[in-house]
Amino acid sequence: MLSDQIRPKYVRTEIYQQPLASRKSGAMRMDYGNLQTPPGYNIGIYILMTQCSDKRHMPWYVGKTVDQNFGDRFSQDDSMLKADDILQEKAWKPSRHPKMFIAFIDGTKMSRDEIDGLESLLIKDAKRMNPSLLNKKKTSDKHRGITHTCVGIIGFRNGELKGVLNQGTEKQKRDGEMLWRTLGHGDQ
Repeated sequence: MLSDQIRPKYVRTEIYQQPLASRKSGAMRMDYGNLQTPPGYNIGIYILMTQCSDKRHMPWYVGKTVDQNFGDRFSQDDSMLKADDILQEKAWKPSRHPKMFIAFIDGTKMSRDEIDGLESLLIKDAKRMNPSLLNKKKTSDKHRGITHTCVGIIGFRNGELKGVLNQGTEKQKRDGEMLWRTLGHGDQ
């Protein structure tokens, strides 16, 4: 039998479309007072994304929170500025306004090092899919931090972070698979 140190931890993912509010100028921003977060996900990793197609989203920023919950993290100025920059500058097109999504990966059962390692892996995948990713740290191959973790994400069909198919809710499986495609795996 494998020890707990070798057996992967399978973590849940849920993606929520975020409500937007319009400023007097007509610019869109996230409605932080009505932020949608999954119940029971207190710490972990989040990925800011906009809709790209029905098959995948466009990742714009990968972050983590280990000392505060997701709601508190998104009430900080730097998080608000990133989301506003994505909506108003990076993803905005004259023909349509972007829809903002956030993927939440539950870090409740992971250590700080596991969360950090998973964040590093996801940043590299996101950077490959979007060279305009807003992350400044952990984006190069020269990054010396933890770059591997023994974690599987429910809904990931194959690869280093492959999850299991018999765990999680249907939403978690569906959202995990959407994140898997968003990060460049499967049908695009």
